[in-house]
Amino acid sequence: MTEIEIQEAIAGLENDHIELKADLSATEAQEHKLHVMRSLTAFYNTKGGTILFGIRDKTGEVVGVPNPQQLEHSFFQQLRGNVPDLDVSPSVEITEFKGQKIVIVRCPKGPRPPYKIRGYERPFVRIGSSNIEASDDQIAQMCRDRSPDPQDRMLLEAASVEDLDLNAAEGYLKKTSFNEFSTKDLMTLLSREGFVSKRTDGNFVPTIAGILLFGKNPQNFLPHAVIKADVKMNEEQNDWDDLQTFGGTLFDQLRAVEAFIRRHIPVAARIAGFRRINTPVIPLEALREAVVNAVVHRDYRDSLAETHLRVRGTSVSILNPGGFIPPLTIEIVIRGDFAPRSRNATIAEALVRMGGFMEKRGSGIERMRRVMRDVRLPEPEFLEEAGAFRVLFRATLVPEKIKTEPKPFINENELTKLGLEEAHYNILELIEEKGEVRPSEVEKLLGRSRPFTNARLEELIGKEVLVRTTEKKQDPNVAFKLHPRFLSEEAKKSGLLQGKLL
Repeated sequence: MTEIEIQEAIAGLENDHIELKADLSATEAQEHKLHVMRSLTAFYNTKGGTILFGIRDKTGEVVGVPNPQQLEHSFFQQLRGNVPDLDVSPSVEITEFKGQKIVIVRCPKGPRPPYKIRGYERPFVRIGSSNIEASDDQIAQMCRDRSPDPQDRMLLEAASVEDLDLNAAEGYLKKTSFNEFSTKDLMTLLSREGFVSKRTDGNFVPTIAGILLFGKNPQNFLPHAVIKADVKMNEEQNDWDDLQTFGGTLFDQLRAVEAFIRRHIPVAARIAGFRRINTPVIPLEALREAVVNAVVHRDYRDSLAETHLRVRGTSVSILNPGGFIPPLTIEIVIRGDFAPRSRNATIAEALVRMGGFMEKRGSGIERMRRVMRDVRLPEPEFLEEAGAFRVLFRATLVPEKIKTEPKPFINENELTKLGLEEAHYNILELIEEKGEVRPSEVEKLLGRSRPFTNARLEELIGKEVLVRTTEKKQDPNVAFKLHPRFLSEEAKKSGLLQGKLL
């Protein structure tokens, strides 16, 4: 650690990832000689953390370690004797700070929790600055996370092949497979993909992935596998503006949630080329990525929790059960140097192969950050909360400003009569920016041929939207600008114009 990092750690005193210790011995407040092992295993079982020896925990006073090598030796002796199942060793650094030797022990998030201290019935977890015994739910979550097998390939013994929409499954295989196959091969192929599995009695049974992707009624077997969405445009109001639960297959849920987001995310409006353009204050691409990540990485074996989408004014959060799978942490994933891990690799692969849902595994968080940076909005916040993972997006605009929408320059009736197409609008937006444009500029803008460009310009002239700046069509200096009728007093009086133009 650098001096600045050590100073910051001391300034914050103890928290969920920093523990300060004068030495290895216990105080009356710590009540037990294994207090350091409690901190170490709690870090390994939760999100990882750092223990700094030579600093008093209550005051942050730097007292130093008289014999750092002896403390390091005693620390590892205590570790080997009391935490026998530790499979990844902590790293130790001896450094000098403010003229005193201190010992820094870095504890990663362990890959195979729970880690327990010999003689203790329950493991410890880190909550704030405290090490507390894990609850039954927390222990169950740790055990699920250490399983080497994808969670979504587990059999749903209560389900049968009749509970699958085999037409939808066959359509998926035809769309995503490179090889031709016959219907008689369907069950073998579904088994190979991880959507069903054969029991010892020879019968095929759907997996979690099979039911969630192709089930006729997935919530009959996984009632918690839904997305709950709610909207409060004013955080202080008592009632919700909208409250819905989305079930069905994961494909159904993702489509429904995207429509929900489009309805409820506030928009900022701008006028460009005769039309009002409404842009969501938080990019839909980033929100879509967060929702897809939630359904792919959530813990479907936690029957008491659902995925939650919450809209609060200009902020949106997506919460899904299940944190990162050890040894991954938020810090590791944000750095980007990691091998992707997923509880539900079969579902992830299906969404990638279907296209339009997920681009590639392991890139979601970086894509969300990039999209927000591109529109100059704060990067999303990524938070682990008691066995769940939350992504929080914040916009910089306030609802009062969003609601004050500018009006288009032409009223709706006139706009309808004109029958403008996308190329026309693009031309008008360029004229709004430049005042007048030459055919070569329009050709470059549209990325089409000169005849196509000229035809679109002539159409706008025919609709009395544009005029030429010279009388001769073939004049090499010809340019195009807005028709004078949009600037006349008569137009203003007739209501043709609704806003300030140019």
